[in-house]
Amino acid sequence: MANSSIILLALVTILTAGGPALESTPMLIDDISRSDGCSPAGACWTVFSDRVMGGLSEARAETGTEDGRRHLRLHGRVTLANNGGFIQTALDLGEGDAPLDARAFSGIRLEVKTADLGTGYALHLRTPDCILPWHHYKAEIPAGAGWRTVIIPFAEFRAYRLENPLDTRRLLRLGLVAGGGEFPADLRVRRIELVGKEGHE
Repeated sequence: MANSSIILLALVTILTAGGPALESTPMLIDDISRSDGCSPAGACWTVFSDRVMGGLSEARAETGTEDGRRHLRLHGRVTLANNGGFIQTALDLGEGDAPLDARAFSGIRLEVKTADLGTGYALHLRTPDCILPWHHYKAEIPAGAGWRTVIIPFAEFRAYRLENPLDTRRLLRLGLVAGGGEFPADLRVRRIELVGKEGHE
C-alpha cells in the first residue's frame, strides 16, 4: 500500500508540475526593445517584397517609438503590377538551425496597429515542410483601429500551396505581411509572444 501511495503521489506531481505539453507561461518572441532591428534572442528582422519574383511593391522596415514605447514598423506600397502583391518583414525562430518547438503553446499574441481598419495584413509561419519560396502557413491579422492586442491560434493558420498541416514542433520563421491588393501599407508591432490556452481568456 505504501508503494502504491508513493507511485500515485509521484504521478500527481508530474502531471501538476507541467512540462512542454503543460507549459502556461507566455514565451517572448520580440518586444522590440532593441534599436538594431533584432530580437532579444539575437535574430534580426529582414525585409523583402514581391520584387524577389519580379513584382514592383516597395517595402521598408524600421524601429520607432510611439507613446513612449518602441515598435517595429513595416510600411510601403503594395501593388499587383507585374504579378506582385506583397511586402514582408520576417524573423528567424529557434536557435541556429534548430527549429522552435512550440507544442507547449496554442497561438501567437501580438500588440499591433495598422493603417485604416487593418485589412490586408497577416502572419506567416514557415517550417522545414516549406520547401519552395512561396510555401507558408498564413493567418489573417484581425482588422481594427488603433493599438490593440490580438491572439491568433495556430489552428487558424492555413497552408499555402503545400499539403502538410502546420507542424508547431518545427517553426523556422515568422513573417509580418501586407498584401493581397493595391494599397499603402503600414503595420506596426510592439510585442509578439507565444501563449497557451489560458492566453485566450
